[in-house]
Amino acid sequence: MPVLLWLTIPLAALVIGIVWAYVLSRPPRPAAMEESMESFSRFRRALATHQGAAPRKRTPSPDAETLADKANSAGTGSRRPSTRSG
Repeated sequence: MPVLLWLTIPLAALVIGIVWAYVLSRPPRPAAMEESMESFSRFRRALATHQGAAPRKRTPSPDAETLADKANSAGTGSRRPSTRSG
């Protein structure tokens, strides 16, 4: 009989683990309509405030300019072999 008692401990842990996993894997409840509408209105306000902002200009780094100058002064600027025949 004590052996059966010791075997019920892992069995109980298994059942508790299965119930725990089931509870955690359920999809969340749908939001209330008021909460959903408030979230959407906050989203629209955020988009409206950033819509008129000017895009940032990209300035090339000094390293990129020196690499481009070196490539142009080296002739072809490419290490690919020529495909011209003849």
